[in-house]
Amino acid sequence: MHNHGQTQYRSWQGACHQGGKQAILVTDDSNIARKTMAKNLEYYGFETFEAPSGTEGL
Repeated sequence: MHNHGQTQYRSWQGACHQGGKQAILVTDDSNIARKTMAKNLEYYGFETFEAPSGTEGL
């Protein structure tokens, strides 16, 4: 886990596969940050799922 300021990020060594396409769950309480990250990941071919909190992400 990396700590950049007050936000923590986890580095994943693997990814989940869904039908051959890599899927990523984007979780952030900031709607703008979450949407921006999801759009960037989709641009690079990932399927994204969004959650505004860790609880909702689970």
